[in-house]
Amino acid sequence: MFSNLKLNARTVYIFIEFSASVFFAMMFTVTSLYEATVAGLTPVQLILVGTTLEISAFVFEVPTGIVADVYSRRSSIIIGYILMGLGFLIEGLFPSFL
Repeated sequence: MFSNLKLNARTVYIFIEFSASVFFAMMFTVTSLYEATVAGLTPVQLILVGTTLEISAFVFEVPTGIVADVYSRRSSIIIGYILMGLGFLIEGLFPSFL
C-alpha cells in the first residue's frame, strides 16, 4: 500500500508540520472553550493564563536552544512535545484557576 510512497526529509517535515499545526489549532480551540465553560474562568483570568503561556514560551526559548545545540534538535523537539502534552493533561485534570 505504501510501497511507492517516497519518504524523503522534505515530505516528512511537511507532514509533521501540517499535523502539528492542525492538532495545536484544534487543541487551543478546545482549551479555550474548556477554560471558559468548564473551568469557569473570568476574562481577566483568561488573560492571565494567556500571558503566562507567552511569558513561559519566551523564557524557555534559550534553554530549548541550548538543549538543541548541546544534544540534538530531535531531542529538543521530543522534549518539547512531551512537555506540551503534560501541560495539556495537567490543565485537564485540574479545572481550577489556582
